[in-house]
Amino acid sequence: MGNGSVRWSPEQLSDFERKKSGVLAGGGRPPAAQNSKQRLQALGRKAPGEMNKTEAAFAEHLEAQKLSGEILWYAFEAVTLKIAHDCRLTIDFFLMRADGRLEAWDVKGSFAIASDDFLVKAKVAARMFPWPFYMTAPKPKKAGGGWEVREFA
Repeated sequence: MGNGSVRWSPEQLSDFERKKSGVLAGGGRPPAAQNSKQRLQALGRKAPGEMNKTEAAFAEHLEAQKLSGEILWYAFEAVTLKIAHDCRLTIDFFLMRADGRLEAWDVKGSFAIASDDFLVKAKVAARMFPWPFYMTAPKPKKAGGGWEVREFA
């Protein structure tokens, strides 16, 4: 033992090799370093078909519009558009107005966290498809609340 060698149990050796290779105990890899915009974007991500808090609040807003007769129907993540080869855009909310017009809505926690990838896809989709595309984010309560809306043209 005086030769500077280390005696590890098989479990300790396995733990060391796993840490050295970057694999976590659950089998996954540690998260990659993120900038502040990426961290904010990741906060709102849920499993497909599951709404985050902002999307749920917008669904309540749409439900009120449905009850008032402004819209006839809406669906969450029901439509995925093919923009180009191997390039798709899933619409957060697809809805039908009382006059039959269709609209596509994407909900963000803030306009600041809209990724460049999303912005390009939305602009391309707005030119490809015959309905308007909107991005919305909640207004701060101190500014009166509600929703701020931007249309893609």
